[in-house]
Amino acid sequence: MPKLLFPSVTALLLGAHDPHLKKLVGSHIGDTNLKVDAHGDALGVAHLPGDRWRHSHDALKFQIYLDARFLGIQIQSEVYGLFTHHHSDEGRTAYGNLSQREKRLQTIVPDLVTANHPEGSVLQTPGPQMHEIKRIQSILSFNRITGISTGQNDLYKARLRSSFVRATDRRVNKIPAEYKAKARAADARFVGGGSGRIPNALNAMPEVKGIAFGALGEVSNSVNVLIDGFAHEGALKNPDRFGQSNYKAAYGVIHWWLKRRWSRLAVITAVASRHDALRYVGGAAQRQAATQHARAQEQDDWRVDGAFREAESEGYSQGWGARFNA
Repeated sequence: MPKLLFPSVTALLLGAHDPHLKKLVGSHIGDTNLKVDAHGDALGVAHLPGDRWRHSHDALKFQIYLDARFLGIQIQSEVYGLFTHHHSDEGRTAYGNLSQREKRLQTIVPDLVTANHPEGSVLQTPGPQMHEIKRIQSILSFNRITGISTGQNDLYKARLRSSFVRATDRRVNKIPAEYKAKARAADARFVGGGSGRIPNALNAMPEVKGIAFGALGEVSNSVNVLIDGFAHEGALKNPDRFGQSNYKAAYGVIHWWLKRRWSRLAVITAVASRHDALRYVGGAAQRQAATQHARAQEQDDWRVDGAFREAESEGYSQGWGARFNA
């Protein structure tokens, strides 16, 4: 764990005040009406220039991808063009003219796609399985006009007269409907005439699986299912990579290995995202950071693609996940 983040990570896990924020409490965050609070929740949700939320998201995505590759699992990251064969000629041209950012926003681009899981895997499906990763930034919500906290956000609010459902699982439950909405929008824009081709194609595939990481580093139940499936497949295909010769022993080692790595990274990235927002706290620092981020955003697609190619080309041990797990 990075030494700089250790005090903040400890504070997050214990529900204590973040010592890094002690002298900054009450300071304005960028040009928003939000102010730094003792736990850093306002830093987590502040809308600021740059891609800190995406960096947090992508660190987790790349870690899962690289771990899957290491275990021998068939997996792809950010799969574009899954439904382009349903587009009209005009739609295909319009889609080709979009930037990668626009494609992610306006069409279906799953974070991960797995396939061909072995017999007995909890991940086994009759076709490619799409996975979508979501990140919750704070347990609190804030009024954008006043900057005052309005209490726990809807995902974390306790439900009366119903069984308990963790916030991350509530976030996961929203994802299939979001995919259907994207399918309808893409169908209208790239096929036209309300054909229903893309929604029908989506319905013919296994339902997208959500993967959610919470503001406190907690995970959705689907993460545990993914770990079960990965451990099963890794134990069948590559038990020797973990110094084991039989399935049962390898499964146990891999299961703990994945759970420890992903849980640790979930907490670290939650804190790192808030620390990245600190550059917008305090006078000249705010203006300088805004200029730097605006310049960096112009090359956004290049930076992300380059980082991912680097992670692939350097191999498992030198990828994105290894940098956070060093």
